[in-house]
Amino acid sequence: MDRNLGTVIQSLRRLRRVRRETATVYNMFAWLKRANPSLKPSTTPGLPNPMDTKNPEATAAANREVERVIAESASRKRKRGTYGHYSPEMRAKIARVCVEVGASKAARRLSAEVGRELNESTVRSIKNSYTKELKRLGKDSIENFPRKNTGRPLMLGDLDDQLKEYTQNLRRAGGVVNRLVVQGAARGLVARKDRSLLVEHGGHIRISKPWANSFLRRMNFVKRKGTKAARKVPQDFDQTRDDFHQRIEDIVRENDIPDELVVNWDQTGINVVPVGGWTLAEEGSRQVCLFACFIDIFICKTVLYTLLMPVK
Repeated sequence: MDRNLGTVIQSLRRLRRVRRETATVYNMFAWLKRANPSLKPSTTPGLPNPMDTKNPEATAAANREVERVIAESASRKRKRGTYGHYSPEMRAKIARVCVEVGASKAARRLSAEVGRELNESTVRSIKNSYTKELKRLGKDSIENFPRKNTGRPLMLGDLDDQLKEYTQNLRRAGGVVNRLVVQGAARGLVARKDRSLLVEHGGHIRISKPWANSFLRRMNFVKRKGTKAARKVPQDFDQTRDDFHQRIEDIVRENDIPDELVVNWDQTGINVVPVGGWTLAEEGSRQVCLFACFIDIFICKTVLYTLLMPVK
């Protein structure tokens, strides 16, 4: 009996020692796993393969950190909700209901009518603006409450639309549009209305270069090179050109015309008034025509590349 008990105790001690050794080996394996991370290619598109680089361990470590950052940013990213656009009549009704029953009840009551969920903050903001407008007008109620324009008011006010129309007309007429032209046109419009509004006459309107740049950006005008009529090539240009050459060859062959009498001439324009070849035009426009004062000259040469002298 004592011998069997001793054997059992020894077996338990050996089992306990094996467990301790197994735990030690497992801990060492876990440490080695952390110290020697996987060099497998990343599953995230665009990250380099560690085995294709000079330092695979550093690349693998960098890939893991980049994957973690991408995953965290994706989890934090929240899609912005769509803004609601309400008619002036609906904005006035929202404000009146909010004044009567409060923002919370007004939001629940009118959500179905506007076709989307109304936030209490939106209802409260419309009501506050509505109340200020009533005080400004001195009225108890208004039927239409449009949304006010946001942003800085236009420096030229109503003249801004007139300047836009003038600039578009100038561009359609083939005139050059640039910053100086816009500044001059703006000064002319302001002076026609009231010269004293200009800074040089004691007013507050300063027609500066930065303002002209801002105006042209609002019109979506960019710097463009003037195009020529020769760029307007028809769709059947290749076929038309080949037919023209073939007709010339047939006539020369049938009538036995020498090369000295086969003359090619072309017309070109020479500017009399110097104008720039650049202007500002609407972005994406295919043709940018420019007006120019020029004279036509004709250049003639034969098939033998002999330039013909002009005749007085």
